[in-house]
Formats: sequence, structure tokens, C-alpha cells
Amino acid sequence: MIDTMNLPDVGTPEEAKEKMKDSYKAFLDVTAKFVAVADFYSVKEHEGQPLGDDFIDSYSAAFQKLKNSSEEDFYTALAYYAVFDLDFLADVKDALNEYHEQLDRVYDSSVSAYDQACDYLAVKDSFTDLIDEFEDVNGEIVKERELETNFNDPHYDLNAKITEENKENN
Repeated sequence: MIDTMNLPDVGTPEEAKEKMKDSYKAFLDVTAKFVAVADFYSVKEHEGQPLGDDFIDSYSAAFQKLKNSSEEDFYTALAYYAVFDLDFLADVKDALNEYHEQLDRVYDSSVSAYDQACDYLAVKDSFTDLIDEFEDVNGEIVKERELETNFNDPHYDLNAKITEENKENN
């Protein structure tokens, strides 16, 4: 039997699930900003320029696209800009998979409310860690007003990685 007297208060499963959903929304926000900022500064003519007047429109379009994307499409949308190594992007895909699994999960009576809440909060924490990474990158891109990519480096570029794997398999 678990000694519930010495466990930290994590709230109810419902409260934890709401925190997880809020964290996902914040993650979606910061990744949409990344896509909009990276898209703008990936155009050579925009280097050194302030963000354009259409940034909000670009952000809104990216937000909707990411919100409606599968985990794989979400991953690909981020990998397209090739500023993150692919291992980091695998963490994104894992967090999204876990989020959707938790949303659909039905716990049986053998799982305590505490364990349910902890499962939700673990996903929330994954998003919190990723949000910090994206905020750092967004800030750096906006400060530098350019996007230095790693195209054709298999460690960073999804297409280069696939091309390299295809060469190895042939």
C-alpha cells in the first residue's frame, strides 16, 4: 500500500489534465511563433530586417496548421527549418504522442488518482522543457534577424537524413 501521507500534492487528475492541456497550448503557441519567425528570416532578403507587418497572419496560419497536424507533420514542419538537431525534434514528436495518448486514455480502477495526475503532469513537464528551448531559439533568431540553417547536414536536415538512409539501403 502506498503511503499517501508523504506524497506531494499534485491535485486531482482533472486539474492535472487541464494543466497538461494548458501546457500543450503554450507549446503550440511558441512553436507557431518559431515557424513564423523562421519562415520570415529564411528568406535572404529579410536578413537584418524587422519582422514584417504580416507576422501575425503568418503566426496564425502556422498555429492552425500545427494544431491540425499529425505528430509526423508537426515534426516535419519544424525540421524544415533545420535549426534543431533531429534528436531534439524526436523529443517533440514523443511529447505530442504522449499528449494525445493521455487525452484518449481511460484509466481502470486499479490506477490511483495520484498516479493519473502524475502521468498528466509528466507530459506537462515535457512541454515546459520544450517551450524553454523554443523560446531561446526564437529570441536568438529575432535578435540576429537571420536564420542560419544546417541544410544538407543529416544531423539537422530531415531530407538529408532520409537521402543518406536511402543511399545506405541501396
